[in-house]
Amino acid sequence: MATVTCEACGAQNDSRTAVCTRCGAALGAPALPAASPYLLATQAQWALAIPTKARSGSLWLFLGAGVLALMVGLGIATVTLQPKPPQAIVYPPPPRRPPLVKSQTYVSTKYGFSLQYSNDIPRGAESDSSITWKSGKTTVLSAIGVSQQGRSPQQIVAAALRNIYAGAQPAYAIPGAEVGYNSAAYGAVYDILVDPGTGQAVPSRLVIIAAVRKNVAVEVVGFGPVRPASPESFDQPNPSLLGISQTLDEILNTVTWAGDPPL
Repeated sequence: MATVTCEACGAQNDSRTAVCTRCGAALGAPALPAASPYLLATQAQWALAIPTKARSGSLWLFLGAGVLALMVGLGIATVTLQPKPPQAIVYPPPPRRPPLVKSQTYVSTKYGFSLQYSNDIPRGAESDSSITWKSGKTTVLSAIGVSQQGRSPQQIVAAALRNIYAGAQPAYAIPGAEVGYNSAAYGAVYDILVDPGTGQAVPSRLVIIAAVRKNVAVEVVGFGPVRPASPESFDQPNPSLLGISQTLDEILNTVTWAGDPPL
């Protein structure tokens, strides 16, 4: 007789029997798998295990805030540790001078030029072509008109130097020299020695500036003793080292030629 083994309990049964005579399991059915030692997670456990969008967003927000704080800290450190540029030195403006009191006018009847000067300047000789001011025995200031005769301002200055003091030593040429705001001019400063009558020569300087217009040349000449370059002597830089330099400049600025509009 043919037999069949029960898949559930292993008992031998007649092949013509549909169920096992021992355990009642259906003969020929596959055996159930052994029970798994693991249990399926509950829905609550799955919810805790899977990260949510809210938790992921909070993490990125925290990281972004940390990076931003680091960048701000580095920026503050860069500005704080950067060396400061040197502070610019601001010099006070030169003192304002009172305007020239134009109380006197000189007009050359021979050459037609004119100029103005203050009563504070002691006047010396006057002619139809020149006017002279003196202060003591060693300071002289003159304005002289001459015919240009095709000469340049520099040639006129050289001729005047030969007539006044041939042994003068050049000190420097005056940059941007002008007479009556006429830029067709040349000027120079010379070192000389002047004897005031005491038998002892005094170091002095001679200034000659000449300008030409309408075939007329105007020479402005001044000389006087050299003064030390110090704040007590001059209230602003004065390369000529002459006490009459301010007066000379004031007169130079008032010179006009015949037919010129008034300054």
